[in-house]
Amino acid sequence: MRHYEGEIDIPLEEFWVFVSKFCPAHAGGDEVAYGVPRVAKENDSLTISFAASNSSHPSEWVEKPAAVREWDSLK
Repeated sequence: MRHYEGEIDIPLEEFWVFVSKFCPAHAGGDEVAYGVPRVAKENDSLTISFAASNSSHPSEWVEKPAAVREWDSLK
């Protein structure tokens, strides 16, 4: 019998590169802001909000998109 306990650390740089493969805006070369990752139990997936623009980074928008506000709420 074996029992294990611990943590899995994923370097953020590698994680966001992986996430960017699933974001349609990233492929267009737009500037993208990702929200806080969360687990969606109802469909067994990881869900991440995003906002994108071809003229400025979403964090610079006058009205902050959900992807940016999610991080702000953690401060």
